[in-house]
Amino acid sequence: MDEREQLRRENEALREENARLRARATDATRAFELRWFAELVEHAPAFITLLRGKDHVFEMANEEYRSLLGHRELIGKSVVEAVPEVRGQGFLELLDGVLESGKAYVASATPFFVIRSNGPQQCYVSFVYQPITEPDGTRSGILVVGLDQTESVRLEEK
Repeated sequence: MDEREQLRRENEALREENARLRARATDATRAFELRWFAELVEHAPAFITLLRGKDHVFEMANEEYRSLLGHRELIGKSVVEAVPEVRGQGFLELLDGVLESGKAYVASATPFFVIRSNGPQQCYVSFVYQPITEPDGTRSGILVVGLDQTESVRLEEK
């Protein structure tokens, strides 16, 4: 093998190694950005949760959402399993409708009965149910973002 061929091979090997290093750096950057975004969501002043599938299984829920529901176990459970008192309040039907239609649902100061460690409570929540559509067009879940409006509603009632 002549010197030129040797240099060509070494150059090609360096290009391949450079491509591998760029890919690793890109993966590391993405991982950092995902952790950063997850941290932002976790500490957001709004309640946020991600529900997946027809059973509306909790995939993630931030601190505000866990607080709204009394810090119970949510991840990996369906809404009905994790929050049984939601039955009969209309929320499951709304979730089903959003997943079926692909159209977001927006609510303002909606009554919500929840059982927390200190007993049953009437809350008022404003929220958006935003369908999650995959690249192939299927709807795989719902992003829920909202605010607990209970204090505001009670102040207005006085």
